Amino acid sequence: MKHPIRFTYLGFHFNSLVDSGEFLNLQETHNQIRKKALFPWLKEKLNDRVDISLFTPHEINEIEEFF
Repeated sequence: MKHPIRFTYLGFHFNSLVDSGEFLNLQETHNQIRKKALFPWLKEKLNDRVDISLFTPHEINEIEEFF
């Protein structure tokens, strides 16, 4: 599967969160992905530690569709 390049930033960002000790319940994360509510949930849960400011709402929607 070929992943769009613009997802690379998110991968690095999520990896850095994990490296700094953040933990998310895998089942709850999957539920949020299924509901296409991942990014609002992450912002609520992690506050300013999640930066998606590089993406427009349209791009966020495309990313959630891809997941």
